[in-house]
Amino acid sequence: MTATKSLAELDVGSHVELAKRPNPKHLVLQYVPSLAAILLRAEKLAGAPLTQVQVEKIRDHASVMVVSEKAAQAVEEKRGYKDIHPESVWEEWKVLRTQLPH
Repeated sequence: MTATKSLAELDVGSHVELAKRPNPKHLVLQYVPSLAAILLRAEKLAGAPLTQVQVEKIRDHASVMVVSEKAAQAVEEKRGYKDIHPESVWEEWKVLRTQLPH
């Protein structure tokens, strides 16, 4: 059973803190909705490109679940795309935003 909690509810500060924890079951972070969707919506609402600080802040405050790799793959298949990796969120967002309809 996996419960959905925001990073603030987990009291870890950011995804980076979660990534540092031992992970013997090879669980992965699954953002819901996807980071790509969250960032696209935020940029549309802002009416201008997001800055690196904004992108990282959004990532750090987004809702995340900890799931098995198999569950994460199933979500990706259902979505039809691979989400942005949280550790390289800025670099991947700069590329992705140019490929998405605005």
